[in-house]
Amino acid sequence: MWIPKSEKEIQKAVDSDALEETSIFDAKMTLPSKNSEIAKDIAAMSNDGGVIIYGIGEDENGRLKILSPVVLEGQPERISSVAQTSIAEPPRFHIQTIPTKDDTAKGFIVVIIPPSERAPHMVIVNGDHRYYGRNAKGNVLLSEAEVSRLYERRNRLEVDLKELIEKEIKIAPYPPNSRFGYLHMFIRPAFEQSSILDRIHTVTKPTRAVFAEVVEDIARNDPLRNQYTPRFNEYINNWEFTVNGIRGKISYEEENTDTSVGDALVIDVDLNGMGHLFCGRAAEQEKEFFLFFPVAVIANSINFMLFMGALFQKINYIGMVDIGLAVTGIKGAFYYTEDRILYHVRKPYESDIYKEVGRIDAPSLLDRELAKTKAEVLLTHLFRAFTQGYDNPFNRITVTGKNN
Repeated sequence: MWIPKSEKEIQKAVDSDALEETSIFDAKMTLPSKNSEIAKDIAAMSNDGGVIIYGIGEDENGRLKILSPVVLEGQPERISSVAQTSIAEPPRFHIQTIPTKDDTAKGFIVVIIPPSERAPHMVIVNGDHRYYGRNAKGNVLLSEAEVSRLYERRNRLEVDLKELIEKEIKIAPYPPNSRFGYLHMFIRPAFEQSSILDRIHTVTKPTRAVFAEVVEDIARNDPLRNQYTPRFNEYINNWEFTVNGIRGKISYEEENTDTSVGDALVIDVDLNGMGHLFCGRAAEQEKEFFLFFPVAVIANSINFMLFMGALFQKINYIGMVDIGLAVTGIKGAFYYTEDRILYHVRKPYESDIYKEVGRIDAPSLLDRELAKTKAEVLLTHLFRAFTQGYDNPFNRITVTGKNN
């Protein structure tokens, strides 16, 4: 799926005759004056996902050859408003603007629409109340059979994510150890992908090199990198192919020792695009106290989201992803932050396992701030129970921008 990032990239695509409208790509010279047309375009594209670009038109032969930058001011807001008020229920989408070099007030508007797990979405503006889809020539009304097919797909996607996180705990690479609490995570495309490793591999960058590069980028931009271990860093570079996919891990201690689990960070990516994270040190027995480390849990959760987001970007997957998170072996742990125990909450944690699940669109995983927000949603109840509301570690964490 082509998602341009610059005027130069758009110009190159037009010059090379590489653009043509398909069921997942639409280009328009101007924004439609009728809100109903915008609503139909977005609703139709949400069935299987796709990209709409405003500012590219057809020549007399029907080829997408004419660049016609549109006025940018107020238009993303208009598109968003139309989608929110004219489609039931509104699908998720992202809007990007690409200003032209000569006149930054004009440019191209790129609307990225992930395939929706809630499709079909009904257009309700002007009393329409119909479902739309796309083919290579444009929007079409969905037949009753096509609507039924999408509803069946919706039901298949309503999986029990709690069961998946239970399985994640069972397949942990290390058995339970009374000295440590563990962090487990999975991230998987809601719309299953096939052979993700083959799609990432290129002649110039073999699969293992791509994975190592992604980890190094995340580690370099991690604002918390000096505050916790184990963490994403340059030592996760020995990527090995497995029967199910690929694995990278780090352990500072000799394997199979009592302390090796606490220094372990293991990342697995299956062929179908499902990623797994295991961190052996969410909590640790230190002298007389069993301590829980919120920064280690937060940072590794955010970095794993960024990691999977980068992989999804490389295969142009823009759909929804399921996320599951569990912290295990933490019964009796005390909350530890800023080199001290939170002394006014002396009561140890009462449960051995914390679990939470959620869903987010893949492009959001590329943004550190959005990944932080999702991590906070997943961990809010854990931290509230640990601190009785006296502390929210997310308030002390500043992360901005996309991972480079």
